[in-house]
Amino acid sequence: MPAYVAVLIASMLVGPGEANGVAVPSPLGQVPARTVHAATLRGVASWYATGPQGPGHAAADARLQHWLGRHWRGSIVKVCNLSRSSCVRVTVDDTCGCPGHRVIDLNPEDFVILAPTSLGVTDVVVLR
Repeated sequence: MPAYVAVLIASMLVGPGEANGVAVPSPLGQVPARTVHAATLRGVASWYATGPQGPGHAAADARLQHWLGRHWRGSIVKVCNLSRSSCVRVTVDDTCGCPGHRVIDLNPEDFVILAPTSLGVTDVVVLR
């Protein structure tokens, strides 16, 4: 397993209400389940028919756009499928009307790095 995946998994095990394994009360209450850490976002990735952008480009839903901030176009993110220990780096430069928990639409050539295209969707963690 690559070192960055092990670090990501470890950071997910120590939640935002914990520090060195000790519970720390949070003035903000519960962190939404979709947020793993300030620099990560959990969701579902899907793929779309190859468009003019080609591999290395992706479309973001409104939640991902909001998470990336006002200047989300051109943001480079790493999309990881932790169950397969695989990641792909893409530039977010389009929008999608992704239904459900889908946060990102990938080019098929990028999606196949994370999961077979026959699945259609896969659980992912998006990192800045």
